[in-house]
Amino acid sequence: MACRRTLQLCRTGLLRNFDRQQQLRHSRSYGRDVAIIGAPFKKGQRLAGVEQGPRVMREAGLIEKLRDLGHNVEDRGDLNFDAFKDDPRNYVLNPKAVGAATKKVSKAVEQAVRDDKLTVTLGGDHSISIGTIHGHARAEPNLCLLWIDAHADINTPLTTPSGNIHGTPLSFLVNQLKDTPQYHRHCLCGSA
Repeated sequence: MACRRTLQLCRTGLLRNFDRQQQLRHSRSYGRDVAIIGAPFKKGQRLAGVEQGPRVMREAGLIEKLRDLGHNVEDRGDLNFDAFKDDPRNYVLNPKAVGAATKKVSKAVEQAVRDDKLTVTLGGDHSISIGTIHGHARAEPNLCLLWIDAHADINTPLTTPSGNIHGTPLSFLVNQLKDTPQYHRHCLCGSA
């Protein structure tokens, strides 16, 4: 139903102004300063390997490709994440570690956005998205988020079948937004 309403808004032109604004912003993004933040974090889920993402993306030439597109790139390095002792009896995996990582990622992203940088965060598992979006929103509250993922990532700590926090970021964000007037003016569609 919510998606049908969005399609109706698109057809009636109410979202055309938003599209024009996005095109304007995109045309101004050429040659823009870009900050790369590495977040080699894996504690939001149980599998090893995702923490290698920032290194692998850099080795694959991400920074050079962005420079080839005309951007001025500042690599701010990788964030270091502290080890925490979480209660192994918790159903939700590593809540203290994820909470601390979220704060660290949020602070780094907020600073980069305040420095007027187009900010790219390289992860890590998907739990880092809580911090990336929170940091961006603190620096620039007028933002638009398009969430594209194979999964909705809208489980809550009580409904997650795996206990992995990397499957819950959108639920945290929706919960934080539910009482804001802007939230009620927009609709939320599910994932693919």
